[in-house]
Amino acid sequence: MFVGNTYMKTWIFLLAVILMACSGGEVSTCKEFFPDGTLSMEVLCDQNGTYQGEMRMYHENGNLKAIRHFADGKEQDTARYFYQFSDQLMRLIPITQDLPNGRLQWFRQDGSLQKEADYLLGELHGEEIFYYPDGKQIAEKYSYQNGQMYGPYVQYRENGLPIKEGFYFNRLRFDQWKFYDDKGEISHVMGYYYNKREGPFAIYRPSGLPYITGSFHENLLSGKINFYDREGSIIFQEEWVDGKKVQGNTGSKTPQSFGPEDVSFKMEGKTFRLEKDQVLVQ
Repeated sequence: MFVGNTYMKTWIFLLAVILMACSGGEVSTCKEFFPDGTLSMEVLCDQNGTYQGEMRMYHENGNLKAIRHFADGKEQDTARYFYQFSDQLMRLIPITQDLPNGRLQWFRQDGSLQKEADYLLGELHGEEIFYYPDGKQIAEKYSYQNGQMYGPYVQYRENGLPIKEGFYFNRLRFDQWKFYDDKGEISHVMGYYYNKREGPFAIYRPSGLPYITGSFHENLLSGKINFYDREGSIIFQEEWVDGKKVQGNTGSKTPQSFGPEDVSFKMEGKTFRLEKDQVLVQ
């Protein structure tokens, strides 16, 4: 398909050159050079210096750097960029009227896919996807609208199991986020409002039953905090207001710290610390 398209574009371009010549327009090859005289770029251009057709750009070592396409000075079609010391494709950029438009792709030097991103007339719009070194397994997937990070987000382990998923609003965490352990089971759920912890949260046992449930308000614990036994029954409760405990049980199972950046509590002889996105066991 690529070869066929290439031949078709070549014939269309040659036809355009013939028509221009017949109409009296002058076509010549415009070239640019590196300081040492090595060719850096060549493209056909008309008598006004307007680029027409295929442009070839070169690295200083003479290897092909890029193939781009122009019509009446405007870049069109798909631009292809290559690594300096090999003929390996580095980037594919679909372009409409000088603007990235479509799904862009980035490749590693071994040829594996590194990243993909959807553009709409120069702005990120759609998905931005990052891949692990195998070029197949997704590492992270972001959503964009009109250049702004907006929509679902998900991060995966190299084995394909999820790490976390949630929603971004203008690059800020929003709504409910889920976090997973290394077996792909939910470890905790946290609500966010403009990047601050807000609303219900829950920390779960590997069995899926809750350890702790409660709520945050403006990044501080607020309301009832419930602690559960292995069977999922509440064993005691605490009442918190603006990050301070005002009522509840005391003892080894009482949370030690519920600050804006972390949550730490003791249960069954172990210390559990919710630090940013992870539950750490000490």
